[in-house]
Amino acid sequence: MLSDLRHFYSSITSLGTDKILAALPKSTLQTLSMKLIELNLALSDQFISVINLSISYCSIQKLCQFFRYVPKLKYLNVQHFHQFDDLELKEKVVNLTNEYIAIHLKHLIIHDFMGSFDSLEILLKKIPNLKSLTISAYSDNEEDIIDACRWQHLITSSLPFLDVFKFMFSVLFLSEIYDIGNRLLPFQSDFWHQQHHWYIECAFSNERILIYTTPYLSNEYFLQSYTKIYCNTSNTTIDP
Repeated sequence: MLSDLRHFYSSITSLGTDKILAALPKSTLQTLSMKLIELNLALSDQFISVINLSISYCSIQKLCQFFRYVPKLKYLNVQHFHQFDDLELKEKVVNLTNEYIAIHLKHLIIHDFMGSFDSLEILLKKIPNLKSLTISAYSDNEEDIIDACRWQHLITSSLPFLDVFKFMFSVLFLSEIYDIGNRLLPFQSDFWHQQHHWYIECAFSNERILIYTTPYLSNEYFLQSYTKIYCNTSNTTIDP
């Protein structure tokens, strides 16, 4: 019976999506998987019982707006995440009221984040009770995503319940003179090791820096001909 439906997966990205979603039960649906977020006010009541949500492609502004339709959301998995489409929409999201805060969301997984730390910070501040964050990001120009001090400030001020933090950040550096060890050093403080037991390593090869928590998130690791790995202990490197 459709009225007893608890789990629904939709791979449709056409106009027919609205009709399908409108037929879903409002009180029993708990797990929803969809390609894109469809912001249709007529469907605002269709997701009130959803606890687990998976999205293939999503922008930050649409997700922040979508929070109002999933008030019971506890688990969110996003495959491809990008930042704001334009500055006007960014300003609207920044000014959203508490109505849009995902107060019950405890677990967030982002497989492929493309954007700045500023955009990510706006999103995470709307998830104040987050307990587990897993994120991978690959960027050519967003050095701030590997800024340990900014992460520490964000976690301390806005994510007081964060217990599990797993990340893998790959950033391009074109400068010929760059001290990779100094980039890793802020991740070696008591805040990361003693307080939270989060251990971070850094690898440098072919003008890219990869900073990641251990154990390594991905099932694949490409070791280049020139690679230096900076381990948890200061001033320790591994050369292949």
